[in-house]
Amino acid sequence: MFIPENPVLGEHREKQDFSYTITYEYIDEFTGLPEEYPVTLTPISNIPPSINITENTISGQFIDSFEHRLEYLSKAGNYNTVPKFSDVNNVDEMIAYYASQKERYIFEFLASANNETKTYQIIIVNNWTAGMLMLIDLVKGTI
Repeated sequence: MFIPENPVLGEHREKQDFSYTITYEYIDEFTGLPEEYPVTLTPISNIPPSINITENTISGQFIDSFEHRLEYLSKAGNYNTVPKFSDVNNVDEMIAYYASQKERYIFEFLASANNETKTYQIIIVNNWTAGMLMLIDLVKGTI
């Protein structure tokens, strides 16, 4: 049996630290004692660079998870539209920011042990504060 049993591990805002450890216990039918098996975690979704998977632990924080619409003028004079803050390069002037209307993003991964698998989810809630703060940091760089 995988522990935790609930497949939804939790809800987090962007830039909020989290850490979850998944274990697998099997009750030996002869001794009645629990035995622990090694667990391997494999992402189903693309794994952001700010997330670490080490053996049976997943940790980190989700950053820039939602697709917005950022319009800006580059220092070379080019008008650009990109979906993520991490895609903005050489900004000279921010023209517009349209926040994502998506309320949540679900990150999924598989836990595998003893020839069994289980899908787990971490839900990232968009409260728009992280986007606002990333926009402020971006604009500060243009001043």
